[in-house]
Amino acid sequence: MTRRRSRTHRSRGATTSVTLRAVETYLRESGIPYVEVDRGFHFIAYCETGPNLLVTCRPFSRPGVRDAMQIWQGIFGTGFVAAEVRVRKGRFVFVALDGTVIESAV
Repeated sequence: MTRRRSRTHRSRGATTSVTLRAVETYLRESGIPYVEVDRGFHFIAYCETGPNLLVTCRPFSRPGVRDAMQIWQGIFGTGFVAAEVRVRKGRFVFVALDGTVIESAV
């Protein structure tokens, strides 16, 4: 007998894809210059004030994401901060590895 994946497991990729498109729309409509990235994380967002962001739509709590983003932050160096996207009160919030909200992008 073949076991089917749970709906939660199947929808996880779709949710990331939906979040990815929604974040891209947010960045574009907010006038924040960005570049979409194919590997490791999702966007580089260039902020007028504050640090530039290495944005992932995957939560830091997912295995390997926090470590990978720390590596990327080290590669890019000063002026770049790894950030995950969270939804709070119906809007996107960018949160750094240390848990601080990055105000320049909200």
